[in-house]
Amino acid sequence: MFSMQPENQSPRTFIVRLWRERSEDRAFIWRGSVDCVQSGERAYFQNIEGLKEVIARLAGSTWPENGEHPEDSGSVDEKLRL
Repeated sequence: MFSMQPENQSPRTFIVRLWRERSEDRAFIWRGSVDCVQSGERAYFQNIEGLKEVIARLAGSTWPENGEHPEDSGSVDEKLRL
């Protein structure tokens, strides 16, 4: 059977929150936090790269430099067999 999850890892569930704050120059900037449901740990980020780093750290893995998972190939529909 096809699986997108390595057999040696259990699933993780994350809650991502986003909000806007005013910077010192009064412009709006986006901020966010990620909660790992299983561990209860919370981490904050200030940009999309930070979001990727936080999720990779909380999931116990690293995010490849090219942004792709080593098993990534084909479309989402192919992976999910839709």
